[in-house]
Amino acid sequence: MDRGRRRERPGRLAFSVVLLGLVVTGVDLVSSLRGWELCPYEGCRLALNSPYAYLLGVPLQVVGFAFFLVALLLTVAPKRWMLYWSSLGLGSALYFLYVQRWVLGKVCIVCVIVEALIFILFLSSLTRVSLWSVFSLVVLALLGLHTVYTWVPGQKEACLGSREMDMLQRFYTTKGGEKEAAFFFSLDCPACSKALPLIKEWALKGKVRVVLREVMIHDEEGKALYLLSLLKGGMDPWEALERVKGWRGGPQPSGVTKEERRILLRLLGFNGVLLQSMGFSGVPVLLVVDGGKGEARQGLEGIKKLVSPLPSPGWEGRYQSYQGPGAEELGAPLGGVCTPGKCTD
Repeated sequence: MDRGRRRERPGRLAFSVVLLGLVVTGVDLVSSLRGWELCPYEGCRLALNSPYAYLLGVPLQVVGFAFFLVALLLTVAPKRWMLYWSSLGLGSALYFLYVQRWVLGKVCIVCVIVEALIFILFLSSLTRVSLWSVFSLVVLALLGLHTVYTWVPGQKEACLGSREMDMLQRFYTTKGGEKEAAFFFSLDCPACSKALPLIKEWALKGKVRVVLREVMIHDEEGKALYLLSLLKGGMDPWEALERVKGWRGGPQPSGVTKEERRILLRLLGFNGVLLQSMGFSGVPVLLVVDGGKGEARQGLEGIKKLVSPLPSPGWEGRYQSYQGPGAEELGAPLGGVCTPGKCTD
């Protein structure tokens, strides 16, 4: 009878996979807390700085470590419980593989290692249970994560975490009225520099609060840190942007801590993912929201048509309203666009 019970429990392979998973996720968690770069590749950096690095404000390193910690407890439970638990993990792994391949466009090596360990754990836990129950758990995890990350725009913003949102509201939002606009820009984009004074004049006249959403089109981390140092010093956002345009590099900007740098990089990564989710591949992009309706324009010429002359009440009826991700009429550049491959004036 004791032998039968032992056979019903997860075997040595599952136990070894769980221990290895705890080591990998534990090292990843410690390196993240210490500011170490465990994986130097671009895909790892992009994943770490994207909104998908958090699940309801909790870092995925913590979630992964907790997953294998629970699995360790299940190694002494009947084998079917490990199968049920690893089925949830498999659905989550499939979702994050989808995010890396089709949303971020880059593969995170550490993430793939963890996802491979979850898949091996699932295979090693297979036993006689209803296939329908296993399939249901896989689909439940996959759709559950998709719902969390894409439920509503406010939910997506929550993926940034309170510190990122606090930085965005304190330093990157200009003064204005109730109407709000988001300006997606790059510090190395000539068209963005030309659009900036037009948007500033339009915002001041129309009393519009503009949220500055910086996107790292090229390698402009130094400029982004310099901009943050100016904003932290109390400089007006419009003035700070003008100051940064003339900056040609130099010593590391002072007044920005290592933790603030990490938060800024996460914010930049999120801005890029958010821009892609709206169907845009380049900057500048201006998104105006008023009375529950929104309109977006890409490129210098498109922004000119949106802000000059100043739209009158009822302006939303004169243009094609933004209908969410994939709106084809919004993704077409109208001149003056900067992408990772090419910038035009």
